[in-house]
Formats: sequence, structure tokens, C-alpha cells
Amino acid sequence: MTAENGQHELPIEEPMTPLPVAGYTQQSKERVAEVNRNKQLEELCLRRIDDLRAQGGHEARWLAMAKTDMERAFMCMNRAIFQPERIDGELDLR
Repeated sequence: MTAENGQHELPIEEPMTPLPVAGYTQQSKERVAEVNRNKQLEELCLRRIDDLRAQGGHEARWLAMAKTDMERAFMCMNRAIFQPERIDGELDLR
């Protein structure tokens, strides 16, 4: 579904059931909305980098580093919001 502002919106239940990934916990509607906003901002930044790459004449190495650092920055922000925990107990690495 798309909001009036053109942004994609997902139906959000309260609280959000965690992903079936060890360490992730239930999330509030507000936290999910914060991360979804970050995903929009991240995409805007990555598209700007794509535009610069398509223009040509810019140093590809620095654009690649900008992309990696941008992805890393948003990942860090999202982890700060969702606060995944360490897992307890025995590890099954099979």
C-alpha cells in the first residue's frame, strides 16, 4: 500500500513479532516506523551514488566506498533501534 506522500507502507501489528532470527526481539510500531524511514533515506542516498556513477567522470573507488559506508551507517542506526541481543546457550554450527 502507498501513502499519500508516495512512500510504501506496510501494515504494522503491535507489537511486531520478531523475525525468526536468533537475538531479535519483538518491536514496537514506532521502532518499525523509524527503521522503515531509515530504509527510505538509505535508498535516497544510494540512488544519489548510482546517479553519480552513471554520470561518469567521478572516481569509482570513492563512490564504492561511499556506498559501503552508507550501507554500514544505516545498518548501525537500525541495529541501534532494534537492539538485537546476544544469543544464550549452546551453539549448533552444523
